[in-house]
Amino acid sequence: MSTTNKKVLIITYYWPPSGGAGVQRWLKLSKYLPEFGVEPIILTVDEEHASYPQVDASLLIDIHPDLQVRKTKSFEILNWYKKLRKTSKVPYGGFANQAENISLSEKIMRFIRGNFFIPDARKGWNKYAIKEAVKIISSEDIQTIITTGPPHSTHLIGLKLKRKYPQINWLADFRDPWTDIFYNDLLMQTRIAKKLNIRMERRVLEKADSIATVGENLKKILVEKSKLAISEKIFILPNGFDPADFKSLEEKSSSNIFKIIYLGTASKDYPFQNILEAIHLLEEKEKANIQFETIGSFDYETDLLFKKYEPSFTIIKKPYISHDEVPNKLNSADLLVLMIPKTKNDKLIITGKIFEYLAVRKTILGIGPVDGDASKIVQETDAGEFFQTNDIASIKGFIRENLKENTATFKGIEKYSRKKQAEKLGGLLKTLQQAVPRDEISR
Repeated sequence: MSTTNKKVLIITYYWPPSGGAGVQRWLKLSKYLPEFGVEPIILTVDEEHASYPQVDASLLIDIHPDLQVRKTKSFEILNWYKKLRKTSKVPYGGFANQAENISLSEKIMRFIRGNFFIPDARKGWNKYAIKEAVKIISSEDIQTIITTGPPHSTHLIGLKLKRKYPQINWLADFRDPWTDIFYNDLLMQTRIAKKLNIRMERRVLEKADSIATVGENLKKILVEKSKLAISEKIFILPNGFDPADFKSLEEKSSSNIFKIIYLGTASKDYPFQNILEAIHLLEEKEKANIQFETIGSFDYETDLLFKKYEPSFTIIKKPYISHDEVPNKLNSADLLVLMIPKTKNDKLIITGKIFEYLAVRKTILGIGPVDGDASKIVQETDAGEFFQTNDIASIKGFIRENLKENTATFKGIEKYSRKKQAEKLGGLLKTLQQAVPRDEISR
């Protein structure tokens, strides 16, 4: 990397070989930032000590060959959870991937997580990350740091560093809500725990020099959390797709099968009943060639729902696939399904897969709030259409229409490329960075 580039320290818990959507934001941005005058340095947790819900080694190839990556050990309570429960799986942020009817011991685990590990169970990394960050700031003459959450405990690292180095520029990146994230309702938090969590969130929002987030509705929520006027320092940096991932797509095989694909989690919070019913209500000759395919994890209740509809049309269930397999899988579809889970603040949810759906230019059938941020993206790019969850008749009509002809035109999707976003971010970071004397940084 060029020695003239401005160095920026990016502190992120999720980094390859961690899998899932959360890791890709800064993995991809760090890949392109050097082209726009910024040299990122990554501070992350050593995978030998980390507790990842998903692992995807295919993402390792996306790490820029010249990127400096520093790793530290961590104390991970969720690894102890695995040992106690004799399981190989780490629970998601709020145990959201577990069954609804949980045992007493699981309830106790949730209570401990919600009240003794605030804001989250990965805060055990912080003391190791802060110690290493101090070394990097001193040795690399860092003037800007970026923290990204979830886990939102990572922002507390930024808060500590800002206190130690008040002249340093700190950008806090919110990929998801903090105290308003849907799974907090599962954690049985006491009033004291909730107040402490809110106080931590407010401190971060007020002390950070700038804040990035993924959509307008999340920005509004963050603004409301602060007692100060912080709207001006919050900017929208949506997620996106990496054009390099979609350069060598396999040609779609010719077939009479009309393939509808859903990529991601399939659980009771997602409105599968409605799309399955919409397909079921099509005429026999229409649904005879329809194949509905889900790719990812699914819970017991959703599996029962799939089995209920399997006699009516073909349903294929496949497990989680690595990221390098996603482009060709999506490209094999005739229609891509995007579902927003039925939770509070569903209007602000923008799933990472929406941008990969855009990249393969296949029509999107969206189900969820029609005035939400995800719906706005689909509408502005003319990539498909969104329908309210219970509007089965319109969902059926849209499927019927697309059986005859692809209805999307895809306008302006280039602004969602990771390279374009890195260019925007690079300009902002260079504006934020000020010449800080080295002795000021080293105090």
